[in-house]
Amino acid sequence: MAIFYPSLADIRNLKRQPEPGEGHILSVLDKLHDSYEVYFQPFLNGDRPDIVVLKKNYGVLIIEVKDWSPYHYYIDERGHWYLKLNGSKLKSPIDQAYRYKRNLFELHIADFLNKHIYDAKYWRIVKSAVYFFEFSKDQLEKVKQQLFVNEGRMRFIQSNVALWSKDVFPKLIQNTFEGIKKSANDRFGEQEYKSIVRFLRPSEFDYEQFSKTSIKFTQQQQKLIFSEPREQWVKGVVGSGKTTVLSARAAKAFERVNARILILTYNITLKNYIHDKIARVTGKFDPSKFYVTHYDHFIATEMNNYGLTYDLPQDFNTWTNEEKAQYFEEYHADINLFEPVKDAIEPYPVILIDETQDFKKAWLDIVKKYFLKPNGEYVLFSDEKQNIYSREINNKDIRTNVAQRPTSLKESVRSAAKLKETFIDYQHEYLSKKYNADDHVSFLSTQLGLNYTNEKISYIDVGMLEVTRLFNRVREITKSLSEPPKNVAVLGETIEFLRDFDLYYRVKTNEMTNPMFESLEEYFGIILSTLVAENMGDQVPKDLRMHVKQEGYSFWPEHQNADKKNRALSSLLALHRTERNAPDDRHFKSNAEDRNEMYRDPLVKKWLQRFTDAFEEHKNVVKGTDRFLSHVENRLNSLRGFRKGNFWFHTDGIKLSTIHSFKGWEASTVFFIVEPKYRMNSESMNELIYTSITRAKNNLVVLNFGNTSFKSEFKDFFENHVNM
Repeated sequence: MAIFYPSLADIRNLKRQPEPGEGHILSVLDKLHDSYEVYFQPFLNGDRPDIVVLKKNYGVLIIEVKDWSPYHYYIDERGHWYLKLNGSKLKSPIDQAYRYKRNLFELHIADFLNKHIYDAKYWRIVKSAVYFFEFSKDQLEKVKQQLFVNEGRMRFIQSNVALWSKDVFPKLIQNTFEGIKKSANDRFGEQEYKSIVRFLRPSEFDYEQFSKTSIKFTQQQQKLIFSEPREQWVKGVVGSGKTTVLSARAAKAFERVNARILILTYNITLKNYIHDKIARVTGKFDPSKFYVTHYDHFIATEMNNYGLTYDLPQDFNTWTNEEKAQYFEEYHADINLFEPVKDAIEPYPVILIDETQDFKKAWLDIVKKYFLKPNGEYVLFSDEKQNIYSREINNKDIRTNVAQRPTSLKESVRSAAKLKETFIDYQHEYLSKKYNADDHVSFLSTQLGLNYTNEKISYIDVGMLEVTRLFNRVREITKSLSEPPKNVAVLGETIEFLRDFDLYYRVKTNEMTNPMFESLEEYFGIILSTLVAENMGDQVPKDLRMHVKQEGYSFWPEHQNADKKNRALSSLLALHRTERNAPDDRHFKSNAEDRNEMYRDPLVKKWLQRFTDAFEEHKNVVKGTDRFLSHVENRLNSLRGFRKGNFWFHTDGIKLSTIHSFKGWEASTVFFIVEPKYRMNSESMNELIYTSITRAKNNLVVLNFGNTSFKSEFKDFFENHVNM
């Protein structure tokens, strides 16, 4: 018999009993060999698929069960599902099942995503299935005929989602796993199996390796840690420990309600930071009991869980990523978004929201209306002076949906005294017309036992934006401060420049880095694996594909795996790109050649130049929406989301991040990079600069790379505070 999690006996005793279709397929799965593992309604960081089945050395199967009557639904020419009774649009069960698969790669399992970057076939180790319990074989065939009118849609479904009628039997499931194994060429090995098992069976995490000391609380913080079923709004100055209080309160709330706690942020990168803080309060904990996520992911996931679909415009695929992001931001602000499924939603007894100044009020209203239990605990944490997204303000403060007056954390306990003086002076100079500046006395009063010495502040006009200039400044200053690389953060505005600096730094120093975005090798890996992917067909430029498959691959024997070739070529392309940005640096070139012997080969160098030129030419000449570049950009965005959501500060290596992504984090030494095209006309420019400089605990270095507007506006202020 298959092994069940939870056991079949426990499933039968659940408060919410399985639906008839779920019960039937569970009985079928029970007849399988004990090499199959069956997970019923697992909680996967917000995703709630009906069933996940594993078989070691074969793959993963996600099953979505629908007890739908075939007489109650119809499908239009675009593949959209509708309820015949009133014509209301429904979430396609195929899209629903596919999203669970996609999220395993893009959000949940690091090993899956990292290997898929270079090898498209890793995508095949996971398959989804939709089980239509009420559909006969003939009725399901009619559904397929409707769906398969579009050839592209047919190929997509056949590759990713199996469709089953009511007559499911063990042999069908066994054959499905045989198909996964064959299609993925045995890529689901021991490492992949262990990765997903760790995710599906969340055990107690021990964070002692990261958190060797418990948190010390001020008197103000102690008063706010106590958990009780009430609404509350907590305002805190920068560095006052808002997230620390939130995490401690979450731990206390779980002790009180013994149920999953929902913690929402706007910045995806804060997830692990909050988990770490909770661990420092509780020592050991089950992370699945604290659902920490960012708002857009939460809404999209809950829509998928409850079968709600987006009403996308027909030309949506031609939109830019910025236009799409704006569309979803507005869509997720519809106060009646969850009205059709409100009675099915399982609300939370406790909801805590960090960085509330990043939220639109409508978002808060949706969360409170649909996801908070009656008389539940609902607590907001905010600092209006970090309002970098220009949310609506009223009487110099943000708008919330808590009626009571806010409780304030007025003591900044994070940064050194000289830095705190700079922060408070910045408030009075640049933010006081828009917000109420904090009080000098209380802001500066507490150090909470912290002993910062030799804190430094510096402003430097550097000149042109070059990786060599940035590297030289960072290396020189960190050595003068005797600062270990792991305590240093470099914050900039554009990923492209930081990505180039990342590789340059690694090659020059032979040290690891800790970026919140893809490496340059991964960037080229996504380009190459997309070019050679079988399912892309004529969507990719033939000349670029030829450059890779006929020329680039020729440097290795034919029997060599494509993923290994892609990985090697990506490394070479990354080195070539960086050397072009630092053509006179002989030390970099020497290190690059030592790092990869193939980089010495003149024929390889010529190919790297030809491919790079061809790729740049393609980017420059395409007009409108290019499906190849659009696919690459979508994969990059997915990888960036994963990097942000799985960022840990405690790991070794210098930290590299955009300003927005590092919001909420802190580092002993912060390098704030002002790029030449820095958005000086942004409505929230002053808030963005304030948020950037307040990430520093001990040392702050502002490096202006030729931005004359920034220089005229801010140079005098920073130089008046310089002590370095």
